[in-house]
Amino acid sequence: MPRALRIEYPGAVYHAMARGNNGQETFVNDDGYRLFLSTLGEACAQTGWRIHAFVLMSNHYHLLLETPEAESSSAKATAGHASWTACGGSRGPT
Repeated sequence: MPRALRIEYPGAVYHAMARGNNGQETFVNDDGYRLFLSTLGEACAQTGWRIHAFVLMSNHYHLLLETPEAESSSAKATAGHASWTACGGSRGPT
């Protein structure tokens, strides 16, 4: 069964999370954590997202984020994920 569509509106707050494949580590060292936070900061600057809370663990992360605009937040999230994936995650480019 497909996931229900995300309801989007100005000021919406979302719990976003991602895990490593098959429980693999997402962050292998402190540089990986720093790279993720830097990339997240850039995404927030570009999109206007507000991070209210976050947890970074070795094999996954959680974000509590607010989107100031309703339009295209899904596209912005996809773009943010794509840029993180493009840089190779915490392991660097491959």
